[in-house]
Amino acid sequence: MKILMAIMLAAFLCLSVVVATENELILLGKNPSIPPPKNPQDCDTFFTRGDYEEALQCYSNTTILNPNDAEAWNYRGSALFQMGRLDEALQCFEKAIQLQPSHAGAWSNKGLVLATQGKYEEAIQCYDVTIQINSEILQTWQNKANALDALGRYAEALQCYDMALQLDPTNGEIIYQRNLLVERIVESDPKDAKGWLDKGNTLHALDKYDEAIKAYDKAIEIDPKYSTAWINKGVVFGDQGKYNEALQTYDEAIRLDPNNAIAWYNKGKTLSALGRTVEANSALGKAKELGPDIIALMV
Repeated sequence: MKILMAIMLAAFLCLSVVVATENELILLGKNPSIPPPKNPQDCDTFFTRGDYEEALQCYSNTTILNPNDAEAWNYRGSALFQMGRLDEALQCFEKAIQLQPSHAGAWSNKGLVLATQGKYEEAIQCYDVTIQINSEILQTWQNKANALDALGRYAEALQCYDMALQLDPTNGEIIYQRNLLVERIVESDPKDAKGWLDKGNTLHALDKYDEAIKAYDKAIEIDPKYSTAWINKGVVFGDQGKYNEALQTYDEAIRLDPNNAIAWYNKGKTLSALGRTVEANSALGKAKELGPDIIALMV
């Protein structure tokens, strides 16, 4: 049974860098005998197995042979970043962007370097450019959330975590980070109903149903008219197979917000699970009437 969660979601100038010279072949790595790569996979092999010095020399050779290869500059910067050479890595990412302004990976990597340096505002600008180019890079949403969290912009950080989870709903690391943020929000303001709602959503995603119910109840205790909390509480009951309890929460959500299409939709699906077909069709029809965009979800 498909049930909807009611989740409330709420250019940088490139610095020029000096192109590598042939002398760098000796200076950059411990093994100057590594020949110029025949193809990028030669370099990638070093990088993948964690041989960052060898990877650095290999990518550096590539940028010397082809100084206009933006991808090589990006990977060269990645190797430098892994080695903790942040300023040099930043220069490589900026060179990649200079060569290819639409290189989403280079923008995202530049943001990661800046965030590592504690320059969170500048990092967020880079992540925003990345998202404009390609909004489906999960790591960028996660890194932007981390930067916003560091700045105390918790609501925006939660939105970014939610965007990341839309791309990968079962990503344990992101769910964990989101949960930690929600805990801090609740601790900082125990009377924040939205914070308790977010905590419930996170606990639900972790299949901690009883704890999620308690969090939604806390949100409802703070704001008894919080229809979103009633809806999401119903979703948890439904996942537990407690359809009668779920139905009661959807009815309360509808009483509070008669035009809430999601509440009507979830009520219809729950009635269907209970075998009450005529009532289910009526509720689903009401959802369709109130929210035409719900139609695609009525499968």
